[in-house]
Amino acid sequence: MGRPGAIITTAKGNAVGGNPARVLFAAQTLREHGTNETIRIIVAKFGIHRATAWKDLTKAKALIALELDAIGTRAAEARRNERIADKAEELAAKAATDGDFIGAATLHRAAVAASREIARLTGAHAPTKLEVTHTGTVEVDVRIDAVLSVLDEADLAALRVISEKIEAAKADGRIAAPAADDEIIEDAELVDDPGPGEN
Repeated sequence: MGRPGAIITTAKGNAVGGNPARVLFAAQTLREHGTNETIRIIVAKFGIHRATAWKDLTKAKALIALELDAIGTRAAEARRNERIADKAEELAAKAATDGDFIGAATLHRAAVAASREIARLTGAHAPTKLEVTHTGTVEVDVRIDAVLSVLDEADLAALRVISEKIEAAKADGRIAAPAADDEIIEDAELVDDPGPGEN
């Protein structure tokens, strides 16, 4: 008897039974085709018997149900947290009216925690990493005479050579002319970087 192999799971953590490659293929194909067509495609692709394809299809349907159940579970959990947040806010307002400010603060923290959990469950949380790319020009206020005063003749000659090369490159199109002020573009890309244990 052979040793059991590694357990293959989906991105949502559901185990894939049977032959994972065939079961995942069956699940994907089932999203695009009917049952009989999926069986035909599995048999043709993997060269297996029709009965084996039916077993793979059964496991694929169970996997799809688990994946959809996870979506339903997250939705129910989000609704539960919405009720918790609403009730905590209501009780916090009552506690503040009664002069129990410590209780009100505690209830506000509970409402915030429930709101954060709702955001996590629905994927509406803020990204933890922000990357900014700048494709325009940057203008720096520098007195050119102050810069030139620290350069000697060899430095100035080198600067002239560099300037001539830049102008030649602009003239033959190797360097694009600077964009007009209204064409300068700044891009910001949000990158979702889930913390440990988050998927």
